[in-house]
Amino acid sequence: LDNNVFPSLGMLYVAGALRKAGIDVFVGQLNEFPNEPDYIGISATTPQFSTAVEATKQARRRFKNSKIVIGGCHATLCPTDFTDYANYVVTGEADWHNLIDIIQDVDIQIIRMPRHLDLNNLPYPARDLIDLNKYHYKIIDDHGNAYRATSVMTSRGCPYNCSFCSAGVRTGGVNFRGHLDVIEELRQLKGMGYEAAHFFDDTFSFKTDRMLGIAEGLDNLGMKWRCFVRSNTVNYEILQAMKALGCVEVGCGIESGSQKILDNVNKKTTVEMNTKFMDNARRAGLRVKTFILIGLPGETHETIAETKKWIIENKPPVADICIFVPYPDSDIVNYKEKYDIDWCQTTWDNYWYKGHQEDVKSMVWTNGLTREEITEYRKELEQIYLNERS
Repeated sequence: LDNNVFPSLGMLYVAGALRKAGIDVFVGQLNEFPNEPDYIGISATTPQFSTAVEATKQARRRFKNSKIVIGGCHATLCPTDFTDYANYVVTGEADWHNLIDIIQDVDIQIIRMPRHLDLNNLPYPARDLIDLNKYHYKIIDDHGNAYRATSVMTSRGCPYNCSFCSAGVRTGGVNFRGHLDVIEELRQLKGMGYEAAHFFDDTFSFKTDRMLGIAEGLDNLGMKWRCFVRSNTVNYEILQAMKALGCVEVGCGIESGSQKILDNVNKKTTVEMNTKFMDNARRAGLRVKTFILIGLPGETHETIAETKKWIIENKPPVADICIFVPYPDSDIVNYKEKYDIDWCQTTWDNYWYKGHQEDVKSMVWTNGLTREEITEYRKELEQIYLNERS
């Protein structure tokens, strides 16, 4: 997996908050540290668990007196996974200017931080603390033009309750930044030489007026963009407006071509809705990257056949076809008895799609499909997509 596509926004938000409090902050690899720090912060998602643990071991060998603080999604969901490796485990949103004061004042290892209610008061990610030239993400339009791009977050949270998603990182609804605050950050990015932005909000299209207000700012700056949407939050007119304002691509979690599977995971979309979305995006001239999950609860040979049919009929231009991995604190994990699914897990390392698509294996099975069948079906569906894509 290429680590030099995007910088870690989470770490840069924490760095910006600490710097605002007058704390000296260095962001980099352990072997780049200029001296022994008081605290070493490490952030980890669930796929990065093993890497994060190894980083803590290296840090302890290299810096005997530094306190190690771990945060991020996996720490929020499974804080006890890290208590053997870190002095402090921070759950929730760690980008508070008084984080160090809180750590120094408490006599507990797991520190639970609240959500920010006003995102407009946060400093922008401290991108000036890293070498931005290390990162090489580009957004490519339909004519093959490549635009230097980076990631931006304009909201936090999700109002939906898909049963495969971790509840612990989406509790509390959605908090939005004001569109003028976002546009100011984009203006700064333009000054850094960026020509495009990838919005990493779970769904950028929740508030149409706000999204198009940000898009107008992008258009005025001469910047391209891409984002994530849900098929039930956009229509043809909205997609057409997005295209006119410089949107190059939208990503959408289709998940399955089977209504049974969509209902099983509480997706709140329909196969018909997803098909209409694809038609509308094609009419608007917007490229769609679809995300498809197989091995969800209740998956059978018949539901896989329905997903094959959907791919053949809709011919997604770009697709990630992945095998479901049970996330900690998801409804499927918390209430496993409600679902037709089971799984094994000895390590997180062998089940992730990004970075090793050819070797990815299923850790799940259902009453209708074995692990081996699900693994083979993923390869088959990917080949069908490659043959059929428009």
